[in-house]
Amino acid sequence: MVKKPAGQTHWNPDPLSDINKSDSKDLGFVMKLLRRISRRYSVDLSSIFATGFSNGADMAYGLASYGSDVIAGIAPVSGLMNERNISRTLDNEVGVVSFNGTNDWMRPLRGIEGYLAPTVDTSNYWAQNNNSSLVQSDQFVQESGYLVDRTTFLKADGSSTVQQYIVNGGGHEWFDLNIEGSDLNQLAWSFFSSLAEEGVQSKVHDDNTNMVDIDGDGFVDEITNYQMWISSGGVDLTNRRGRTYSDNSSRKWDAVKAVESDAGFSVLVEGHLSKEGKYKVVSADAEGVIGGATRWLNGNQMLDSGYEESFAMDFNGNGVVDLV
Repeated sequence: MVKKPAGQTHWNPDPLSDINKSDSKDLGFVMKLLRRISRRYSVDLSSIFATGFSNGADMAYGLASYGSDVIAGIAPVSGLMNERNISRTLDNEVGVVSFNGTNDWMRPLRGIEGYLAPTVDTSNYWAQNNNSSLVQSDQFVQESGYLVDRTTFLKADGSSTVQQYIVNGGGHEWFDLNIEGSDLNQLAWSFFSSLAEEGVQSKVHDDNTNMVDIDGDGFVDEITNYQMWISSGGVDLTNRRGRTYSDNSSRKWDAVKAVESDAGFSVLVEGHLSKEGKYKVVSADAEGVIGGATRWLNGNQMLDSGYEESFAMDFNGNGVVDLV
């Protein structure tokens, strides 16, 4: 299955912070998208891969850096990794096959000082993260006369988790390659396919310690049913008979955010169709069992009830989160 979301003006590959110029919550958006896809379709959650071009390639690096529990491999094309992430310690391996040109004026091989890391530093970082210390170099001649240098980083058993392609004379582009009969798309797909055989797969479901809530909506990412996230794992949202809920439970509503409360959890439900623009707040105990719910409320009623402060969301559309 292939999903191709498009950023409106750009992708923000890093979490929001004082030093991040973008206010787009794109890491959370992608994780929420993956969760909703997994609820609606049969998806192998251990083999999720990302690719992109230019800023989209930067986004692929961001997903690998902050979502290694979910992302098994990436194939960035004419992109670079944020240099701040070079020092991050990850819990999981992530396969990386990258493509860059020596004449790229937007994402130069040397990186951008104070912002984006050089390609060689990036490949070395991922090789170290993946315990791939052996290096193999190959060179290929293209019909254009350009030379393509491939550096492969290998584990002790000979398996590869990092490959770097440098196109001599290549610019800021999606490269037209012919490497042993394979174009760029085929090279990336072949690399992804090999990761599963070599055991490089996301570990999001191995145990409770790997449950994540990257998008910050209070629910465990990549779980089919609504499961509130806590530091020790996940808590299913259920009724008194043990029935669980998901985005497929009703066309008229979805649970969109959960926060811990003194009694357990408060869950924000957003209406659709005839309930568009309205919200309901569901109360659940510490075991996730629903004990009650409000009536459907509009944005101003949500504000008056103090829910903008509780959920840190702007319900009445005035551009600020008001405190009651």
